[in-house]
Amino acid sequence: MSPRRLRHVVLAACLGVATLALARSQPPAPAGPDAPRENFSAARAREELVQLLGDERPHPVGSAANEAVRARLVARLRALGTEPEEQHGFACSSGGNCAPVTNVIVWLPGQVAGPALAITSHYDSVGAGPGAADDGHGVATALELLEILLPLPRRPPLALVFTDGEEAGLLGMRAFAEHPRPREIGVVLNLEARGTTGASSMFETSDGNRALIAAFAGAGASALSLSYEIYRRLPNDTDLTVLKEHGLQGMNFAFIGGVLRYHTPRDDLAHLDLGSVQQQGDAVLATARNLLAADLPPPAPHNAHYVDLLGLVLLRWPAWLERPARRRRPARAARHRGPPPP
Repeated sequence: MSPRRLRHVVLAACLGVATLALARSQPPAPAGPDAPRENFSAARAREELVQLLGDERPHPVGSAANEAVRARLVARLRALGTEPEEQHGFACSSGGNCAPVTNVIVWLPGQVAGPALAITSHYDSVGAGPGAADDGHGVATALELLEILLPLPRRPPLALVFTDGEEAGLLGMRAFAEHPRPREIGVVLNLEARGTTGASSMFETSDGNRALIAAFAGAGASALSLSYEIYRRLPNDTDLTVLKEHGLQGMNFAFIGGVLRYHTPRDDLAHLDLGSVQQQGDAVLATARNLLAADLPPPAPHNAHYVDLLGLVLLRWPAWLERPARRRRPARAARHRGPPPP
């Protein structure tokens, strides 16, 4: 092959890969309300969110609007045949911000006693906007997932935790950490958003994540272990931060497009991308199904590093493979005493 022809082939291949990468990075079309019941539907999740948000008033912790959102959430959970617990508590953030909070907890038994799989989200918003994405979509997604998973056989128990006061400093999760239930949880899947659109990403795991990554593989969301190394250096936390501090393992899911709408009045139903909700719901559902099909794994002795290739396959490998080899110093017979250093 001539050099000129080879350049044309390489250029065409690069263009093809770039086109495929662009296509795969976009959220899928949302499934409609008539999608099969065993599939996640962003349209059905949106219907849940419309009922949850009501008039779309901001509902920060301690407000009457927040109490109304919680009342609608509890009523919906009861209508689905569950018995939600309301945990009343008082918590303070690391910065000294304190408030009374009310978490909503649903606990569904499995075929074996704990540890349980927990799906977590927060129902409060900032004072500036209604929080349709952050984190109303997470609550609505959890409700849609509950309808799908409720009739299925579950080996471990399943828990849904809806926290209050997340925007005020993770207050609800700090209160939940003092509840007896966290000691019965094995894995947490947390739903978040830092924007109103964009591709879903599994951007954070706990340490000892090898089994978690195996359960996530094929879920359909983007994932790159380097993203957590970037995230952990930023001044951002989520509810998963608190649970990790208490020794729980888990994964964090979010979409971050349209970040200029984050924590503003435009974080509303009109600007929420249902394709983003669809991709996030699909990813969490696939991961949850894998985890509920067997005993939940304990933390692995080592981490896995991972990267998804164009959303088609998740490559993963032991993190220790990337450690640079230690160079051995030549022994000095005249000065050596005792066994050689490792």
